[in-house]
Amino acid sequence: MDISIIKEVFSIIISAAEVLGRHDDTIIKRVIESQSKLPPTKVARDGSIMEWAEDFQDPDEHHRHVSHLFGLFPGHTINLEKTPDLCKAVDYSLIKRGLFQEL
Repeated sequence: MDISIIKEVFSIIISAAEVLGRHDDTIIKRVIESQSKLPPTKVARDGSIMEWAEDFQDPDEHHRHVSHLFGLFPGHTINLEKTPDLCKAVDYSLIKRGLFQEL
């Protein structure tokens, strides 16, 4: 979740800089450089969004927190237009947690 929050903040900073015409500021360049170093959101072997840096079998896959889905909501870095594969993995993550049913 921490990486997802950082991605959201960086995305907002970059968008604001573009609106304000400040995309050449040193701090914005540092944000863009740092953003490129963040690890990507990944899909686990089972088709869900990876919650941790390593892909492992969760011993309690029915616990209810979904903080690893922050990029979809309340965030915006996971969306149907730009990351449909991650949206599918979010769907499976919710099914796996028993919070959503397959149609």
